[in-house]
Amino acid sequence: DSNARVSALLTGQVDVILGVPPELIQQLKEKNFKIYNITGVRLVLIAINVKRIPDVRIRQALNYAIDKELIVKNMLHGYARVADSVVSPVFPDAAKLQIYRYDPARAHQLLKESEWINKTLKLLVSTRSPTDIEVAQVVQSFLKRIGIEVVIEELEHTAFLKKVFMDHDFDLALYGPTPSSLYYALTYWRTGAALNAPQYTNPTVDKLLDKVASEKDPSKRTEIYKTIQKAIWEDCPAIWLYFENVIIASKTTIKELKILPFQMLELERVSIDE
Repeated sequence: DSNARVSALLTGQVDVILGVPPELIQQLKEKNFKIYNITGVRLVLIAINVKRIPDVRIRQALNYAIDKELIVKNMLHGYARVADSVVSPVFPDAAKLQIYRYDPARAHQLLKESEWINKTLKLLVSTRSPTDIEVAQVVQSFLKRIGIEVVIEELEHTAFLKKVFMDHDFDLALYGPTPSSLYYALTYWRTGAALNAPQYTNPTVDKLLDKVASEKDPSKRTEIYKTIQKAIWEDCPAIWLYFENVIIASKTTIKELKILPFQMLELERVSIDE
């Protein structure tokens, strides 16, 4: 529990805490704690079940309907980065793509072109993350503005994982993959992959994933990676939201602490001033 972690730091029970909620950072700064903050690997997204929503124009409309900049600025106090790719910029060869900026007029037009009949969509979210639940509620309000009613279903985390990744029984599902490498992040989108919750399929992407795995030339590999990312990005098997920051707080007596984008600490050179 994030509040319990912050309380433990404030009362001197611990020296360092991970996963600091953005809304509590100012309080910790005022108490003279040191804040470490970097872009992480977790891409917070809303998976779109492409079997239920096969028209890419509708999926693109959902992306244009959400003001991600507002979510990052107001909800996360700037401690996140609006998604500009399907993988975090911390990985080498991550492409910087054109952000789906808030454009409700374009969203309306795409829905009109697709002859979308107003439907109610169910959005699944895990109860493990209070922030994810808040984001789901904001997304619900934005989609209502373009005529899409969203019903949020909060599930205990194990039940959420089963319903999303095993049963694929959802319209929309909010979660945040935390891959260990760029290649691993992209294999989420391979046809039939265990973590391909939206059931997305693109034969070109599948072939390029095979090709890049054996490509020895770094420049060619970079180009293949970019092509893969661009294809997935434009196919919109998800609403691309933001890359979550890794935020850590410590006592000022902790020196040479280094954080990694995987919610990990590097402690090799750490020292403590008495």
